Amino acid sequence: MNKLILLAVVIVVFGGGWYYWTNRTAPEVVVETPTENIATTTPDTASSTPALPRITVNMTDDGFEPSTLVIKKGQIIEFVNVGKDFHWPASDLHPTHEIYSEFDSDKPVGPGETYSFQFERIGKWNMHDHLHARFRGSIEVQQ
Repeated sequence: MNKLILLAVVIVVFGGGWYYWTNRTAPEVVVETPTENIATTTPDTASSTPALPRITVNMTDDGFEPSTLVIKKGQIIEFVNVGKDFHWPASDLHPTHEIYSEFDSDKPVGPGETYSFQFERIGKWNMHDHLHARFRGSIEVQQ
């Protein structure tokens, strides 16, 4: 009987710890998109639409840096693995990535490798590292 009680306590403690690590929120960091000195044409096109700069998010062995961003619709985020572990950026919900299913690297990103994604849907999208689900962040896409 004592072993059953001990087992129940261990399950509750580990379950609570797992819930805490997978549901904690990251500190907010806002990356502003510069509006001046942006090229309005490229050599191949005469478009009058300003080019949006790429934003870099480093995937470290401690999480995303920055973990919270505000970007413009159509902007590209380049996820760069600067750590020693493999990482896998994806939209919530873990493990299915159903909220913004297109935002999913679909495979691990190795050390020194990158994954880029162009955000075309307006809204606030939570993300996580599929291989290290406690690494979380969010990307707010504005018009």
